[in-house]
Amino acid sequence: LAASISLDDGVVNVGGAYSYGGLRLPVRISAGRSLAHRSGWRIDGVSQPYDAETLSTTLSVGLPTRRSPDSSLSMSLDLDADRYRIVVGPDATPDPGALVPRPPTSNYLQTGVALRASWSNVRGYAQVLGPTEGREASASLRYDDPALGARFRNLALNWSARAYWKLWGETPVLTARYAG
Repeated sequence: LAASISLDDGVVNVGGAYSYGGLRLPVRISAGRSLAHRSGWRIDGVSQPYDAETLSTTLSVGLPTRRSPDSSLSMSLDLDADRYRIVVGPDATPDPGALVPRPPTSNYLQTGVALRASWSNVRGYAQVLGPTEGREASASLRYDDPALGARFRNLALNWSARAYWKLWGETPVLTARYAG
């Protein structure tokens, strides 16, 4: 369970997850709510700010993986659902001489399936803060389709790679991350 509070306006974002590993295939459910200040609501050709809320939930099933003392490989099959809606918009009082206002695409549900995988040989040691050496890579492929309840058809591929190099002494570590 986690929460974050914006010190500027007191907005609270929350998230939580529960997993159970007693079955042959571990299962996990997670949910979250975030409120963000965005821009893109076009009024007379000028982008105006608005507040948007995202409600997200994921049901995940872990697939058989490989673990060894040197590295680990994990995979999961997920069912994702995200609800997007506008909470507070700009003043929409029309000006007869202005262009027609264009609100951003919102107030819709996006659902899809995802396949996620990760590999890691990162090591950390007692009395040392964080990882100190090794590499890790992860990738996810998500497909949203109206047949699954989504409003739009979408295919998203995300990936990242991270490396840690121990420098001199006990604690200095150089970290590099590349993502797309």
